[in-house]
Amino acid sequence: MKAVFRFLAVPFLLVVLGLALTGCGGGGDSYPVWFSGTPDSPTNVSVVSGDGKAIVSWNPVAGAKSYNIYYSTTPDAKATSGKIENATSPYTVTGLTNGLTYYFSVTAVNEYGESGGSAEESVVPSPIPAAPTGINVTAADGQIAVSWTAVEGATAYNIYYATSSGVTKTTGIKVAGAVSPRTITGLTNGTTYYVVVTAANDAGESAESSEGFATPTAAVS
Repeated sequence: MKAVFRFLAVPFLLVVLGLALTGCGGGGDSYPVWFSGTPDSPTNVSVVSGDGKAIVSWNPVAGAKSYNIYYSTTPDAKATSGKIENATSPYTVTGLTNGLTYYFSVTAVNEYGESGGSAEESVVPSPIPAAPTGINVTAADGQIAVSWTAVEGATAYNIYYATSSGVTKTTGIKVAGAVSPRTITGLTNGTTYYVVVTAANDAGESAESSEGFATPTAAVS
């Protein structure tokens, strides 16, 4: 009887081994037969705010076939939220209300089910800020100083300057991340410089401010 069992067991093991090897090769969506279970939760979830929107991104998860995004205006988004199925990273969630805090969680899905939610991230959508006002440009020896009035909702400011009037974001030399007042050096005395300032946040960059100008002059000895 033991001999018969051993005789039957050998081909059975060979069949199982063959199935395992089949699962390891071939098509792009095939997995080894020992792979089972839901995928891990996505990691490195990032949410960037915009004007009435949020951009959600995450790292791919091994074995995941698709991803779902959950979002809500209260914490624990996966339990109390809207659901976006079959999302791809990065994904833009639109139709949000500026000024409200939104909480986001992402899950990974495969043929075995859905993972737990990722670590939750929150963001507050906001409009693109208004253009700065109160532009003031003063000159000194080989330099100009630019100041402006702070803009609500702005997290950064950019200066653009040129030697001809009508300077824009396209035609001007950009000084990014400027803080008022900002001194621009290395300029040519006797040349008039025209300046505009923009305000920016995660939603984008404002239009140009009104134009200011000044002409650097050599110091009188």
